[in-house]
Amino acid sequence: MHLIKMLLWLLPRRLRSSWALLAIISFGVLAAVTLMAVAAIYSRALAEGGIRHTIAITPKTSLNPMIVVQNRPLGPSDYRRLRSAVEGINEARLGYMTRDTQRLGQARPNLPLVYELDGQPPPENAPIGQPFFLTDFEEHARIIEGSWPRRDPVLHDGGLDMEVVIGRQTALAMGLDVGSQAYLIPFREIPSERIAFTVVGVAEPIDTREEYWMHSSTVYFTTAVTPDPEVPDGERVTFPMYIPESTFLNGLGARYPTLVGDYTWFLYLDTSVLTAFQVEPAKEAIVGLETDLNKRFSRSLVLSRLELTLTEFQTDLTHARVPLFLFISLVVVVILYFLVLVMGLLSRTRSDEASLLRSRGANMLQVGGLMALGEGIIVLLATAVGRFLALAIVLY
Repeated sequence: MHLIKMLLWLLPRRLRSSWALLAIISFGVLAAVTLMAVAAIYSRALAEGGIRHTIAITPKTSLNPMIVVQNRPLGPSDYRRLRSAVEGINEARLGYMTRDTQRLGQARPNLPLVYELDGQPPPENAPIGQPFFLTDFEEHARIIEGSWPRRDPVLHDGGLDMEVVIGRQTALAMGLDVGSQAYLIPFREIPSERIAFTVVGVAEPIDTREEYWMHSSTVYFTTAVTPDPEVPDGERVTFPMYIPESTFLNGLGARYPTLVGDYTWFLYLDTSVLTAFQVEPAKEAIVGLETDLNKRFSRSLVLSRLELTLTEFQTDLTHARVPLFLFISLVVVVILYFLVLVMGLLSRTRSDEASLLRSRGANMLQVGGLMALGEGIIVLLATAVGRFLALAIVLY
């Protein structure tokens, strides 16, 4: 208690005796702390603004991932297991960002088309039909002739009967119209086995710029010509035909469960939830998504520019921070240099006081503690105030 009273009596007198030097020290500490705090706050604001700008200038369709699982049996039971696993993995990795999901299923392009059944294998250069389903397709495309498929597929000993919708360009290229009927041959060696399809509608996309189409609306409505050295003309024509998901699974998949196809999940992300602190976890989630999928299903792919975009953002942010921290570091070093000079002057003014205290019986610890206490209080106060001053500078 006596020591505390003595300190309370000594400290004000000591501070008054060298108030000018202490004021310089406190201002220097306050300036250094404020500058460092401003740099940290500005750096964080720079990062947040940078990620918002990066996301805003990058097309959403480039950031949205596509999960592609190739060469899977068309059987409904296999598809149910596949869908459950893929959606579970996505929920664990990107569930916090996923705002919508669409599914695409396509038979492999190995179903030759014939217009009439003659009991003979289809020609080598026969066009290839590719039935597909895409969820919500009927909400984003419009019928320009005919109607959407309404009848359930019919399975029988000779194969399968189903209704399809094709694009306008496909109809012109293949010579098909509403009411036309043709056949897909699932097995060349068994030409009597056939998938009979009736064109019940011709469709086109409502808005090709919609995010829903992922910049690929034409692949569902137009034929594709690909090089194929095994056919006489050297080219193979493939044309898409839309069928509902139920027809794809309960018709095509149920009748031919050993046929294979490719499945795609389009993940529409809410990138507004991304912050600068979530950039690295988001990159790890994309990599982890593909890793987890390949552990369960080989030949799985995750196609997205999100990881590359975030990496480019981190590189640009580092380049933007370098001059900021370099400038702040130089200023702080200069301030600290002059603080050392001022503290040297202050220590010389305290030498006589220290000698007097030593002559009165004070030990080195007591003298050092007393000398450092006043200056320490000033430094701590300046350090505490500097943070709030930096925040006020940034806000106002």
